[in-house]
Amino acid sequence: LSWEKRDRELFRQTDVRFHEFIAKACKNEYLESFLMQAVEAEKYLLWRKELDWPSWNRMEESVKEHLDIAEAIFRGDSDAACKAMELHFIFHWEHVAKDIVE
Repeated sequence: LSWEKRDRELFRQTDVRFHEFIAKACKNEYLESFLMQAVEAEKYLLWRKELDWPSWNRMEESVKEHLDIAEAIFRGDSDAACKAMELHFIFHWEHVAKDIVE
């Protein structure tokens, strides 16, 4: 594997763990189930298109979004955490949809 492919794979694994951690911490089985279904759907769609995803720009944006979420959680600011998660979800799926359609 090239270093780029390994970096993307490491990012994907870390991304999934981040979301799993939050879902489990919320003790919300529906959120956890939804997350796993979304991860599997994304993997399938990207595999079908043979995309080398995510792009470097998207990885950088995603890390910043994760930091915003984590910082809000650590501050105990649930409103900011919810807003950061909502924005992360919207931005992420906009990128996935755009890349799949192209």
